Amino acid sequence: MSIDFLVEYEDGSTSESTETGIWGVSGDIYFTVIRGITYDGEIIAPPPEDASMYHTYRVLKLTKNSFEYQTIVTGNVFRSKKVPDTFVIPGAQTSK
Repeated sequence: MSIDFLVEYEDGSTSESTETGIWGVSGDIYFTVIRGITYDGEIIAPPPEDASMYHTYRVLKLTKNSFEYQTIVTGNVFRSKKVPDTFVIPGAQTSK
């Protein structure tokens, strides 16, 4: 599975990325294991011992159209919205 991200920062700047990996939920814990990251249009596989590729979050809100979760380590909060299967981030590469 892969997920495209469009991150909007407080100063108005944005960044885009794609992560490939495994995602799951157990109780109110959401976890990710990143197996690949898009870099210059190619997916690069990080070494499995790279701890920065493993994340745990607390689920704050989950509906059929939105998901809000908080990083257990830093406290950062993320919000995602469901989009149609045909949605493409404007300007994003579509070579998947």
